[in-house]
Amino acid sequence: MQLFNSWYAVELSSSLSNDRPLEVQLHGQRFAVWRLADGSPKAVRDRCPHKGASLSAGRVAEGQLSCGYHGWCFSGDGDCTTIPAQHSDDPMPRRAKVQPIPCQEAFGFLWLWW
Repeated sequence: MQLFNSWYAVELSSSLSNDRPLEVQLHGQRFAVWRLADGSPKAVRDRCPHKGASLSAGRVAEGQLSCGYHGWCFSGDGDCTTIPAQHSDDPMPRRAKVQPIPCQEAFGFLWLWW
């Protein structure tokens, strides 16, 4: 049974490191969870908009989630901040975003809002 508009405990807080994203699943959906530079957890759907690669297979650098396939970097709000093959003065493509999911840490667990 799925309850909508609810918080779900998806993993122990201790499972989430500062340098590696974590893949979690909730109701058949995959999410990538990582820590920002200040230590707070963030979550996005586990699919890079560029080629569909798993973001949880990437890495965390300076609090940003970096896709392991082509290195696109995403901030906690889901915006793409860096595309390695793009010139710095070019605008970011409109599709260069991932959907953020409300995430918080409490009582020793990571919680996602569904």
